Amino acid sequence: MNEHKSYVLIDSSVWIDFFKGNEKVAFVSNILLAGFACTNEVVLTELLPSMRIKKEENLIKLMKQVRKFDMNV
Repeated sequence: MNEHKSYVLIDSSVWIDFFKGNEKVAFVSNILLAGFACTNEVVLTELLPSMRIKKEENLIKLMKQVRKFDMNV
């Protein structure tokens, strides 16, 4: 049986709200726990530099664990 799994690409602005503990925390937490969260190079390019400057090692580790899809254009 071939199973297809759907993923939810979480945009940078939603990640930022999630990290700040804003209203999107439950939504993103549920997607992460279910294994449906994904990201791409653009989102990581927007988020990781600031995380590195602030030495947010736990957040960097979290972002590296999220499935990343390559952008094929």
